[in-house]
Amino acid sequence: MHPNTPDPRLSAIAAWLKTLPNCAFDPASLQSASSDASFRRYFRVWDGNTGQACIVMDAPPDKEDIRPFLSVAHTLQAAGVRVPQILATNLEAGLLLLQDFGATTLLHALHAEPSVKADSLATLTPLADDLYRQALTDLVQLQARAPVGALAAYSAQKLYAEMALFGEWYVGKHHQSSLSVDEQNVLQSIQNLLVKDAQAEPKPQKTKTVDHDTLSLQNELTAKLGAKVVIEHKDNGAGKLVIAYSSLEELDGILEQIR
Repeated sequence: MHPNTPDPRLSAIAAWLKTLPNCAFDPASLQSASSDASFRRYFRVWDGNTGQACIVMDAPPDKEDIRPFLSVAHTLQAAGVRVPQILATNLEAGLLLLQDFGATTLLHALHAEPSVKADSLATLTPLADDLYRQALTDLVQLQARAPVGALAAYSAQKLYAEMALFGEWYVGKHHQSSLSVDEQNVLQSIQNLLVKDAQAEPKPQKTKTVDHDTLSLQNELTAKLGAKVVIEHKDNGAGKLVIAYSSLEELDGILEQIR
């Protein structure tokens, strides 16, 4: 797009921001926040009522589907991983309003420390140590609690599509260049090897997640009955409630609570 050509997506963002209740976003304050190797773009905008900044994700619906982003965000949030809160959505227009985590990355924060050199992190300052501990805590939380079954399988087709970005975006758009036929053949053979190795990895077992409301009800019933309660809820609305007991005396106590 030519620099002087009006951007219809920016006009759509400005119009949508004006419709959001209890907000006073100034479209003129839109600033580019970041971009990636896709058609998505991110803008920072300020709310005149609070003075706080938010992030607008622009994902043209004919090129990007924001539903997987929403699904992963909800999955990570339910697992206790800190992710930007989704403040407003417009699926039809491909727009999201997100909590702004700021522009300071972990790398920027580390390099701002005078005793931390860019090429060596052997001696960490208290701040750097704290930042790494936070990052590692989040990684452990992600690995331990994020449900595998809630995420789509990373297929060979998806992996090939991701690797194609190297030639399309990095070589073509970033360097304004192209690969020769021989280079394309070498790259294709490397990609085939990577996909083969990835498919040979053992597949993690899928685990069914328990939503927050069901978990809260289980804990409430367990406390009230004095026995372990498990709610097995199916997608079709059916299910069963299991009460565990270890003796007839304990069963009598449970029945007395129910009566």
